[in-house]
Amino acid sequence: MPDLGAKGCCVSAQAEQEVRHALADFAAAYRAQDLEAVLDAWSGQVAEIQHGLPKAEGAAAREVRRATISATFERFEGELAISLDQVVSLSSDWVLVRGELEVRLRERESGERSTRGKRFLEVWGREADRWRIRFGMTNTA
Repeated sequence: MPDLGAKGCCVSAQAEQEVRHALADFAAAYRAQDLEAVLDAWSGQVAEIQHGLPKAEGAAAREVRRATISATFERFEGELAISLDQVVSLSSDWVLVRGELEVRLRERESGERSTRGKRFLEVWGREADRWRIRFGMTNTA
């Protein structure tokens, strides 16, 4: 069995760089509160199990995400800190990504700050124009 160490196994440098770039784009879109760019990180065929949200797939998953993120953007300014523990190649067009996400929020009305931590495990698939999340699972850190 291959070693699935911190850098992953058999991931091409280009694929890992592209996934890391997609995650950086996601964090930048979140900071800019660009809802459509944030939602673009997920495939239209995604299946998700997100802590605190109902299990969802495809268009239903997108609508759950849209409502949740939109409500967050209305109430807070925020930014994301993403750290990757592992990027593992499943094939040339699929990678497993494991890491932690820290959401730093400032409530618009009161100015109160809060931080939420989550661990995530995602399968990313290469689509025609970019890498997107095809399966995602989170829990609290």
